[in-house]
Amino acid sequence: MAAALVTLLLLSWLGLTTVVGLGYAGHWGFVEPARHVYLALPSFILGILGHAMTMFYFIGTGKVVREAVQDNRLEGDWIATTRAFKQRAFPAAMWAMGFIMVTSILGGAVDTGRMPAWIHGLLGIGTVLTGARAVVFEIVCISRNLELLDRLDETLVEHTAAGEAS
Repeated sequence: MAAALVTLLLLSWLGLTTVVGLGYAGHWGFVEPARHVYLALPSFILGILGHAMTMFYFIGTGKVVREAVQDNRLEGDWIATTRAFKQRAFPAAMWAMGFIMVTSILGGAVDTGRMPAWIHGLLGIGTVLTGARAVVFEIVCISRNLELLDRLDETLVEHTAAGEAS
């Protein structure tokens, strides 16, 4: 699951970066502007999906950790640690999703001539930058969370073995 999330996050950021690049290239006449529009919708969907699924991943693994700790009466800061990952990843993901949504919605306003293209272009740059920040935070937190889950598995095996021995 984690590998799929990391792949999705990286692909979505790459797609959004490409969309922004195509938007500028289309504005300056280097490519047909329709290329920007055609790639925007799938990149929008992948971007929102990637960040939202990462949030659900942390919700799910947090619940698993909490239940394992409570059911086995484990000592330590397991719950606080997994909660810290979630608290770091969630704001970055929310900002990234917000930029994706606002930029995409206002792209329609540019297309209808109700908003200047430069605003949409600046938001596109903001989308790429906040997306890069979010992807880095999310990948780091996913990696550390996986390490935590591995340690928890080892602790549960030891705990179960100690319980069977007594």
